[in-house]
Amino acid sequence: MHRIVAMPLVAGLILAMSGCGRGNLSVGSETATSQEAQPPPSPDVGDIAHFHGCAELPRRKLSAYEDCLVGRLKKQCTPAADCVLTCLASPHGHSVGGGCDHVCFGDNVRFQPKDRPTAMDECRETTSIAKRQNAATEGSRQTESFLTREEGLAIARKAATAHGYDLERYSLDAFGRELSEDGGRWLFGFLCKPVPPPGCMFLVVVDRRTGIAEVFPGE
Repeated sequence: MHRIVAMPLVAGLILAMSGCGRGNLSVGSETATSQEAQPPPSPDVGDIAHFHGCAELPRRKLSAYEDCLVGRLKKQCTPAADCVLTCLASPHGHSVGGGCDHVCFGDNVRFQPKDRPTAMDECRETTSIAKRQNAATEGSRQTESFLTREEGLAIARKAATAHGYDLERYSLDAFGRELSEDGGRWLFGFLCKPVPPPGCMFLVVVDRRTGIAEVFPGE
């Protein structure tokens, strides 16, 4: 009798458990599906649909070209210029495909290429010229910062005299290597006159960048 009563109870428990399991699997599946279906956020290119009077403040650090553009467009504010400034001020407008040119004057936008401010090309040319000039100036400075042979030799003679050498008794070594392999130092050897005995010489090393000289006696 007890066995007959227990069987329906066991069957009911099994059905209840299996039903719960199916319910949990269904919920988990729906949750995973909803998470996968979420699209990535759109890039923030600014509120280009409205006119802001060219007064949008940058929300990121601007490049030299963009600084030039902001200065010029604020003085010649038009709806198209406002779109460019709003885009430049945004976090992502400059980095989308085509940049703010595409955002404001690409397909399916309200401005036509004819509305594009000429300052966009003028600033690009201006900053390009400035970069070339800066590069040339920097290269010139680097070249000028290296002491010439004549300058290095003058420093070497002065250092030798300061160390007590009478340069009237020495001649410059005409056969030694005067420039280090890395090009950063002058190497001036001085030999006793008229015929130097072994060890009767000294060497002066001059740093071409700093002008610091070191004197090394012969052995």
